[in-house]
Amino acid sequence: SIANDILEADPVNPDAMYIAGTALLRMKQHGIATIMLNTASQLKPDQAAIWNNLGCALQEWRPKDAVAVFGEALA
Repeated sequence: SIANDILEADPVNPDAMYIAGTALLRMKQHGIATIMLNTASQLKPDQAAIWNNLGCALQEWRPKDAVAVFGEALA
């Protein structure tokens, strides 16, 4: 709910997107988590944690994309 409050005030806050995406990932809402984390990764491309969680969101249904994203996390 804190991430939601932040995003209502600042809809392009990458940190709030990361938090929301991670929470959605833990709730197994992979599609919505992917959208949040992908957007956060574009706004903060140097954050390995965002790329890692995006890879986790993708790995079950888009494994080839997940491999590429995990590569970004390592870079």
